[in-house]
Amino acid sequence: MTASATPSPSTTTQTDHTIPTRDAGVTIRVRVYRDPTAPPGPVMVMLHGGGWVLGDLDSETLLCRTWVEALGGVSINVEYRLAPEVKFPVPVYDCHDAVRWTAEHPEVHGGDLSKGFILAGISAGANMACSVSHLARDEGMRPALTGVYLSIPSLLAPEAVEERWKGEYTAREENGDAPVLNRGAIALFRSKFVFYHSSYALGLGN
Repeated sequence: MTASATPSPSTTTQTDHTIPTRDAGVTIRVRVYRDPTAPPGPVMVMLHGGGWVLGDLDSETLLCRTWVEALGGVSINVEYRLAPEVKFPVPVYDCHDAVRWTAEHPEVHGGDLSKGFILAGISAGANMACSVSHLARDEGMRPALTGVYLSIPSLLAPEAVEERWKGEYTAREENGDAPVLNRGAIALFRSKFVFYHSSYALGLGN
């Protein structure tokens, strides 16, 4: 007798919630992925990529489901507001508010933050995850984040590079004509988001 090749049906559920932001009367949505048949697991808050101008709650679905099904956790995908309709720092603050909501409402998302509280981001989302991790640290948020996962992050804007390191900062020019994400696309995304010289905007901290 051989084992069946048919995969077991997934017990992962997804539930959308509307949460408040620091802007009076403005809400955003988050999507919670969890397995209601499993014990409460570690929590990952996911910030999707898209150059600060693209993406929604359907972005990063695979990663969110994998966190639940392979690692036994709870994942929370954040639908932060996008540029150019809003500018920096609004999307960063939306993500910060979503992380605060996660810390304050385990009874809603069903995770166990004592088992792990991870902030994750892809590309532009990773830039904001880095910034939000510093905001959460600086305000002394409790429960505190236990880890940060950054995938293909955009962390260091050219204007933030110290003069003594400019000779080492070559990848941006070396890959300026790369397919899809070339120097023109990067400049367009950044112009919509509007960076200014802020350690949080540049994904930097003390």
